[in-house]
Parts: sequence; C-alpha cells; structure tokens
Amino acid sequence: MDTKNQAHFPVRNAVLGDPNNPAIRAAADLVRVQNELGLSLSLRDANFNNITARFNSMTDLLNSPEFISHLTQDLYISDSSDTQWFMMRLRRGRFSAITLLLIMKIHWVKIINKHASGFDYLVVSYSPGAKEAGGFVAVIPQTGFSPSKNPKYFSGIIGENAIDLKEIGKIICFILSKHILNPAQDSLVFVGNRQGFTRVWNGKKVSGVIQFTPPRLLPSALVSSLAPALQSRQYPTCSSAENEDITPILAPLFSGSKWLLIVLLFRVASWMQFLFARRDVYADNVIELKPTTTIPIPLLVALMTNTRYDNLDAPPVGPNIKPLRFDLETVNDGVVVVIDPFAADQVKKAERGYDLLLQDACGAVESSS
Repeated sequence: MDTKNQAHFPVRNAVLGDPNNPAIRAAADLVRVQNELGLSLSLRDANFNNITARFNSMTDLLNSPEFISHLTQDLYISDSSDTQWFMMRLRRGRFSAITLLLIMKIHWVKIINKHASGFDYLVVSYSPGAKEAGGFVAVIPQTGFSPSKNPKYFSGIIGENAIDLKEIGKIICFILSKHILNPAQDSLVFVGNRQGFTRVWNGKKVSGVIQFTPPRLLPSALVSSLAPALQSRQYPTCSSAENEDITPILAPLFSGSKWLLIVLLFRVASWMQFLFARRDVYADNVIELKPTTTIPIPLLVALMTNTRYDNLDAPPVGPNIKPLRFDLETVNDGVVVVIDPFAADQVKKAERGYDLLLQDACGAVESSS
C-alpha cells in the first residue's frame, strides 16, 4: 500500500464495505488521523523501511484487508521535509497510540574526515521546530552516532519534544544517514593531521584538490578533537572592509625601514612552501633578525609569526627546548618564531635550541655535527 497515494482519499472513501469490520475501521482511523494532522504521510517500520504493497484499487484493498488486520507494528510518520515525526502503534490492526516524537529542522550537514573513508565528525546546523533559520550547531563524533547517544549532542531539542530520547535518536540517525550516504558536494570537509597545505582525500585516491588546514570557522566544539598541530594554528581577522585599501596603514611602518618589507615577504612566502615543493623548490631557512631601538622585538614577532595571533609571545631558544621542539615538529607551511635572550657569554644555555633549529633547517636526523 503506497500511503502517499492513500493520503489523497477523504475519510468517506475509507469506509467502503462492512463498516463494522475491524480492519476497515483501522484503515479509516489511519486516514482520519492524517487528515486531522494535515500531513502527507510517509509510513516506515521500526527499521525505517517504507511500508508498501501492491493493490489495484482502494476498494479491493479494503475488501481484502489482510495487510492491515494482522499488522502489529510501530509506524514512524513524517511530513515531506522530514521535519515533523510521529510514532503510531498498531496492534493487530488497531491503533493503540500516536505520539509526537520530534519537530526539528535540519539546515545543513558538514562531514568532517581525517581519513579517506567513513566520517570522523558530523557538524549539523538545526533549529527546534520548523524554523527556517538555524539557531544551533551539533558536533557528533563517529563514536557517538547511535540512537542512544546522539540526542545528547542536540541540546536545543531537549524539552521541545517527547521524552523518549532513544526514539528521537533513531529518527536523527535515519535523517543524517541520508546526508552521509548521498553527501552534497559542499558538505565534505577534510581535516588532516598537519598544518598548512595538503591534498584532500577523495574516496580511495588522493584528489587533485589542495586546501589549507585547518579549515576556517570550524565549530569550537570540534577544535579540541583536532591534532595538537592543528589546535595551535590560528587565523587572523580583519575588521576593515574586505576591499579597503590598507596601504595607508602599512606605508608609515615601512617608510623608514624598507628591509622590513623583506621580513614580511618571508612571512607570506612561508605559506607557499608546499606549492613550491611540488616543483622541487625547498625553502627551509633559519633567518636571524636583530632588534634595534626603533624596531623592538614585539614588532619583529608581529611581522613574522603567522600561526597564532592571540599574543606576541614566542618561545626562548633555551634552555627549556620543549616549546621550540613542539613548534618545529608541528608547524608546516608557516614561520616558527623563537627569541634568543642570551648574551655572548651565555651560549651554553642556548646550544640545544641552536641545534634544533639547524637540524630542522638542514633535515639532519640524529646527527651531532
């Protein structure tokens, strides 16, 4: 029985034959309920498979009501947009209850992948009820994608819908599975384990798409799950209008120190190391900058650093080299800024840091030379 076809029959057509027949009364109840709710019904069983059967006409179906009279089933009913969901309990052809389970509008779904297959996270924009504007964002890890677990990620619907969270979880799994199985082209986001440029995985093969990671504007709830190297990378923000000419702002900075332009170019060029390496041009360098009375350390740090922007701190070259080691091991397509605060007679305190810098720039591994 295609219930979408049945939705167009008024109640009076549903009582053909013997009106005392329990199966005919159940069919009439089904049509009455759908009309009262104003829904174009789509019925699914507990496994969310469509309930369908062949019949020649409504009269034949109601006069041979074996399908309905023996049916004991929980039916899930949705509107055409998968926004409003009800559960109907049918017991041996009789409706015993109908429950509103969920009213939630899905606006978009992003599939976040660290690897070539499956998904690692789903980022879902949604709103309680049927509102067109998204008010909430849910971040669901792959390990939390189950009927019993995923409702906790949708804080906006708690208290708005029925209290049977597992039933709600089944519906959410069903809705999101359609986005996973048939993803929109702009819904796939690749997040690798390295900073900087990387090739994007597409199925089993590496595609020709190159993107800069981590992507901008990731939900804050997702950041803590990223690799440490990606967590430490930040993006600059600009309050100026997008097309505003910033030359008048920068010109005074460089008017008395033209060589600062070279410093800024190193900062910009470092973002392109992956692209240059594709043409066998490698550019790991150690650049030494000396501050002056007119060009202090904070200005040099601000000009050079391009991985974090929350402050102008930079790790010292020694004697504790853990911060420097972390940066050298995790920053890719970027600049690692380190400050040498030691005088000429304190070289011993900085030797381990110097060695790290030279080994990183030269590609030396376990070399004492």
